[in-house]
Amino acid sequence: MTPGDRTPNETMSGMILVKRVSALPMLLTLVFSLNAESTFSGPVAGYVFDGRQRSIRPVLGGLGAAYLGPALTTQWVYASVAPNGKMALGIGRGTVDLISDLAKSDRFSTLGDAIRMPDRIVWSRDSTTAVLSAPTSSLLQRVTGLGGSPMVHSLIDLSQFAGNAVSGWSVSPDGHTIALTTGAAGTAAVYLIVDDSIPTASIANLGDPGPSVFSSDGSSLFVLDRAAKKIVRLQIPTGGVEGSFDASSLPTISDMQASADGALLYIASSNSLTALDLSTWQPAWSQPLDMTPTSLTAFSVAPPVFLLDYDRSDASPVWLLDGQAARLYFVPAANAGGDASR
Repeated sequence: MTPGDRTPNETMSGMILVKRVSALPMLLTLVFSLNAESTFSGPVAGYVFDGRQRSIRPVLGGLGAAYLGPALTTQWVYASVAPNGKMALGIGRGTVDLISDLAKSDRFSTLGDAIRMPDRIVWSRDSTTAVLSAPTSSLLQRVTGLGGSPMVHSLIDLSQFAGNAVSGWSVSPDGHTIALTTGAAGTAAVYLIVDDSIPTASIANLGDPGPSVFSSDGSSLFVLDRAAKKIVRLQIPTGGVEGSFDASSLPTISDMQASADGALLYIASSNSLTALDLSTWQPAWSQPLDMTPTSLTAFSVAPPVFLLDYDRSDASPVWLLDGQAARLYFVPAANAGGDASR
């Protein structure tokens, strides 16, 4: 069953299959790890970062029937949780701190030589690598060995692109490659940074590159060309075009994610969510939304679950896409213990 098959009022254990999704802005970022362990009584589905309390909180219960547990710690302005839901990077103490076990989030270690107060953190799909960006967006830095022996790599200086502004970047599933897009008029291009090595030439030239994402096996890269109003699939590392999709019928695209099995490309755009069948380059399904997602993020690897993030406030639900079942779920921001934003 795909989104839109039921009426807006049909619900089941926190699951909603909807024609339209209400735009209640949300406060919390949610990650599911169905195998996570905790000292709390009852099953722990995952963890959230509560921006109001500057704390990590457990999500008690399973997908479709979860509620927020108590605050665990109050150390960070922001915490970025790995796709496997087992660890996180905490920012806001003047350092980047590794929380290696989210069930014990008051225990952490500082990553020396990491970028101070990064403005963006992107994880590899396998959760072994995180890439940090400086607030000026002129520096990138990989942290590898996460989940084992962490290693903070040397800074990647993007100043050589000063005349060709960096418009975005994404990380390969294994964390070895960063796809960099530049957007200066007439010279927009796609570059690959492999194991921190600055590229000397682009792999493709596009009119106006937008969001990009690697395929689940890392063999190709999907890039939105906003000028041509299409999504192109580039072969890695040659840059050869393997296919394209006419995206002119979609509103402004904010983010994309590839399905784990490589069959679909999820496209988040203004007031809609679309699944593109990569075997036919035709939409498999499309879900109207009453809000505009700002990003799609992988929060559970097994099963594959994505968060539809958007402008939020304390009364909002958390909206999740179950990639296998093609279903949208919500997790309320409030529970029996009170408003989650307090």
